[in-house]
Amino acid sequence: MIETTQKIKGRPIYDHDQNLIGRVSKPIIDVQNGQVLGFKIAARGVHILVPTDIQEWNSDFILTTSNFEIYSPQDIVRLERSISAKISIKNKKVYTKSNNFLGKVKDYSIDTNAMVMDSLYVNQKLFKILTIRRRIIKQKDIVEIKHNKIIVKDSGIKVPVVDRAKFNAPSSQPTS
Repeated sequence: MIETTQKIKGRPIYDHDQNLIGRVSKPIIDVQNGQVLGFKIAARGVHILVPTDIQEWNSDFILTTSNFEIYSPQDIVRLERSISAKISIKNKKVYTKSNNFLGKVKDYSIDTNAMVMDSLYVNQKLFKILTIRRRIIKQKDIVEIKHNKIIVKDSGIKVPVVDRAKFNAPSSQPTS
């Protein structure tokens, strides 16, 4: 299932006895390969649910395995590195390899079966208020995620998903 982080945030997490453990605060992504390392759990300090402890994932809740553990970031070295790097994906500026500005990441999606980042949803705005272009950029087209920007392949952005100017253009068809 492909889901945006906006839909995942706040999703309840239950143990196998149907006790509420907490709610998803945000996914933790390995910026080197797009893999989901875990999910921060809200209302539990800084605790993490790792993907191997997820038994069932659906649009309403997450169910953990019977032998799950809630980890602190210090327990898992890769998690600690990703959290301490403080590299966020949302609201990050996106550029092509040839340095063309595409916009900012509005959201991103996760493939919950493979537990990897699937796509970036990028909006380009005019005067910071009017969205003039929206693009979906697949994870395979991401070259690098840095502290200050995301760099994507030039070939991955040939056709914008939405170009507002084309929708507002008058029709060239004669009316009868």
